[in-house]
Amino acid sequence: MFGLNKKDKKPNPFFRFPLEQDLENTEKLKEMMDHAEKKILAIKKTIKEGASPDDYEKLGTMLHGYGALLKIFSRVPGKK
Repeated sequence: MFGLNKKDKKPNPFFRFPLEQDLENTEKLKEMMDHAEKKILAIKKTIKEGASPDDYEKLGTMLHGYGALLKIFSRVPGKK
């Protein structure tokens, strides 16, 4: 009734973010993952070398953000 029993069809999204479109392209996904990993290594290096307290807090926030981005990338369905 009212089309609610149609479980086979997925709803057609009204809007898709550009990141969602990029995640479907495996080459683009790999490129973005490599870029994020390089940024993480650079931030960790900067933190180890010593940073001012203000910079340390900002770098920590950026490090957590890139870590979250890598989690998103690693959970992409159909990723090879």
